[in-house]
This record gives sequence, C-alpha cells and structure tokens, in this order.
Amino acid sequence: MPAYSERRRLTRSRERLFALTAVVAIQAAIAELPDRCRQVFELSRIDGLKYAEIAARLGISVKTVEVQMGKALRVMRERLRPWLPSGEKL
Repeated sequence: MPAYSERRRLTRSRERLFALTAVVAIQAAIAELPDRCRQVFELSRIDGLKYAEIAARLGISVKTVEVQMGKALRVMRERLRPWLPSGEKL
C-alpha cells in the first residue's frame, strides 16, 4: 500500500485530471450551442450581465433572453450530466 503522501498525491492528480476534463467538456458544450443561445449564455454566466442588459446589448427582448437562457441551460445540463452529481443544477 502506498504511503499516505503518495496516496494524497495520486488523489490530487486524479482531482486535477477530473477538473481539466470537466473544463474541456464545459468549453465544448458552450461552443456547440447555437450562436444566439451561446451569446446569451456567455453574457449572463461569464460576463455577469443581467437579462435586461443582455437584451439591450443584443437588441432583443428580455423574454427572448429568458427563452435562450433556458435553452442553453437545458442543453448544458444534458451535455454535462456525467460531471454533475445527481440532483445538481447549473
């Protein structure tokens, strides 16, 4: 049986590998979203804009932002299911 420090190093390596794999999966899932859906998702989740700000920036209604965000979250949830603990939400 490996020493405690070796087991700890292996655990950290596995955790880093899992995190990197998840990041690649997230980036791929975002890239696969339809253009408008991806724009709305990135402006909300990456840039931190409010729906009204997104609507004004893109020249669309707040309702359209809501619909596109809902679509993005459904697609992301489905694509990232293997990385989400059961019951987790995006």
